[in-house]
Amino acid sequence: GCSYCGAKLVIGGVLKDTIQLIHGPVGCAYDTWHTKRYPSDNGNFQLKYVWSSDMKEQHIVFGGEKLLKKTIKEAFAEFPDIKRMMVYTTCSTALIGDDIKPVVKEVEQELGDVDIFTVECPGFAGVSQSKGHHVFNMGWVNEKVGTYEPEITSPYTINVIGDYNIQGDSFVMEKYMEKMGIQIIAHFTGNGTYDSLRGMHRAQLNVTNCARSAGYIANELKKRYGIPRIDVDTWGFDYAKEG
Repeated sequence: GCSYCGAKLVIGGVLKDTIQLIHGPVGCAYDTWHTKRYPSDNGNFQLKYVWSSDMKEQHIVFGGEKLLKKTIKEAFAEFPDIKRMMVYTTCSTALIGDDIKPVVKEVEQELGDVDIFTVECPGFAGVSQSKGHHVFNMGWVNEKVGTYEPEITSPYTINVIGDYNIQGDSFVMEKYMEKMGIQIIAHFTGNGTYDSLRGMHRAQLNVTNCARSAGYIANELKKRYGIPRIDVDTWGFDYAKEG
């Protein structure tokens, strides 16, 4: 399996307010675009668009960092209301050694009001998509968790982890939690937002659905912030009937 696909298609690409930019040939972007059913409540921005640096042979030979910087700035210019982005490496860019983090830092400094997360997990990084899950989980908790303070509106707060809103199941869970007076700080990542995931450290409990793809971040949140974890199965007769 493709490790990059495990990071982008399964986890990162689900976020509803984030530009997903793949640094590599256009085929890598197309392969993970519009192939999963994770709707959102903002017009399905994440299903409509994907971005690629569209590397050609000349960039493989001479390097693609200048192309990446140009593509990042073009993407933000095309969608001025979007201020969050994820940039993924692919097999091609990893093999030639493109260093994407300094490029991203340059753009952040130049534009000032954007935040970009880099996912360095080319397809060959592991034997399956699970490697991509792990790289994304650990990268996010290391670099982004704790960099945003969410507004707390309830004495009861949770993170919903490993739920990707396939066919809208997160919508059902949100209604249940709201009726019980429970605030969901972050959805990792179904119908989720970039900044809400930065505030995951403020939850009192991690409710984990898919442990294979997101158990890593649940464990790290417990180690670093003392947030307990429970594993749940959200399927049932009543759930299926309403979903």
